[in-house]
Amino acid sequence: MRSNRAAGEAFLEAGASACTDVTGFGLLGHLGEMLDAAPAAAAAAGVGVELELGALPYMEGALECHHDLGITSSLYPSNLRQHQRRLTNPQVPGFERLMPLLFDPQTCGGLLAAVPAEKADALVQRLREHYPEAAVVGTVISGGNGGVTLV
Repeated sequence: MRSNRAAGEAFLEAGASACTDVTGFGLLGHLGEMLDAAPAAAAAAGVGVELELGALPYMEGALECHHDLGITSSLYPSNLRQHQRRLTNPQVPGFERLMPLLFDPQTCGGLLAAVPAEKADALVQRLREHYPEAAVVGTVISGGNGGVTLV
């Protein structure tokens, strides 16, 4: 178990406008909360998120547990039903295989933060000193109407 203190400090210094821990609602549920809580809610502001499926960090064996062994959390089906509506393009290649990463609830998941795009790469390099799995996983886009587009 690691403290999120260093990450929190780095996010503040990078000018983060939002941050949440990815827990029971899974990545997509918490991303949706961030979009809905934005100062002018994302749909009204006409913004959304492009989420890079290939950039999502996950533990070795996580996908095999889901696909090969059929192991899912009791909250997974509920998260899938409730948050799948956010996706603008669920038929994108690779989605079926990586879908568990979007809806799987976590007991102590990582942090998801919104930071200015021009500071993201430097922030990730700093975070990797303590959190080697740190990654840029998406981008806020105009014209998204509060949705999440998988790329």
